[in-house]
Amino acid sequence: MVAVDRARTTECFFGPGEYLLHNIENIGETELIFSTVEHLESANAALPLDQNQDSYAHLFNPLTLREVTSAHRAWMSPMMQFAAAPDGDDVGTPLDWHLQHLGSPAAAGVALVMVEATAIDPVGRSRVYDVGLWNDRQTMAFRRIADFSAQGSVPGIQLVHAGRKGSTGRPWPDADRGPETWGTVGASPLSFGRLPSPSELSIDEVESIVQSFAASARRAAVAGFKVLKLHGGHGYPIHQFLSPNSNIRTDRYGGSLENRMRFGLDVVRTVRQSWPAGLPLFFRASATDWLGSDTDDPRPGWTVDDTVELASRLKELGVDLMDVSSGRSAPHARIPRSPLGSARRSRSPPLQWE
Repeated sequence: MVAVDRARTTECFFGPGEYLLHNIENIGETELIFSTVEHLESANAALPLDQNQDSYAHLFNPLTLREVTSAHRAWMSPMMQFAAAPDGDDVGTPLDWHLQHLGSPAAAGVALVMVEATAIDPVGRSRVYDVGLWNDRQTMAFRRIADFSAQGSVPGIQLVHAGRKGSTGRPWPDADRGPETWGTVGASPLSFGRLPSPSELSIDEVESIVQSFAASARRAAVAGFKVLKLHGGHGYPIHQFLSPNSNIRTDRYGGSLENRMRFGLDVVRTVRQSWPAGLPLFFRASATDWLGSDTDDPRPGWTVDDTVELASRLKELGVDLMDVSSGRSAPHARIPRSPLGSARRSRSPPLQWE
């Protein structure tokens, strides 16, 4: 199973008995889901529909994962809106803006509509205008959106903790409110670019975040969502723990690949137990930091080979689909304008995901 997400995606590697490297560029904001990659024959295949029609052969076929069927594979990606209630009793609740933002594509025929990155606790927000799913009021507000979206498509939601990339504010000047910041947390006390350095999470705090993901997953089910996605990429905490560029811990959550995967796997395991067995669980990953052995950048980083290993572990834990993009963990990483090269195929074994 492959999820191809936006222009950043350069690695697609789940298929029947094969490892595929394919460059995806300029396909816009729609998420394309393929149940097989056998039609994507070349790592350098051109994308225009009239030149490579076989690549889209399954686009408008139904797709069933567990007990949920989407009418086709043209899905709406999660997109931040910076429009939730910023304070008071309704803090973090989706508003009428979100109802039209998500309801309109559903009514227009998009097969799955995914809510933007939704914070599992207040510290895990990127800004005060983020939607959240840590209390009952938020759960009920989301129920209205899930109910409406379900009339035309499958409603899904993406859960996130922003970690060291939190407390950043809106990406434009806010005339209504002054800057509002709070202390951030991360795998290690390493800053991201010019953002403040986070506090290193204690083991108890790590375990508490795992439970917060699970609690939000249960709330998502109560709200009526049928697909749950965990954000494990883009430099957020799961990715922060995975990458040796952002994780310099010396306890059981740092050092070896197994230790660095521990937090993310604990989140997936606990969420899978909390999320209904009949509903699919997705995982979003950055395939590479564009560091280490993937590029000439000597800094250590998360690699494609690491992602392949993680994917096999996620499958064992009950993840149904992996949404793969790349980067956004290491500032100033240089991203090539072409695929990583056919050598990646020989270095990474085929992964069966049926």
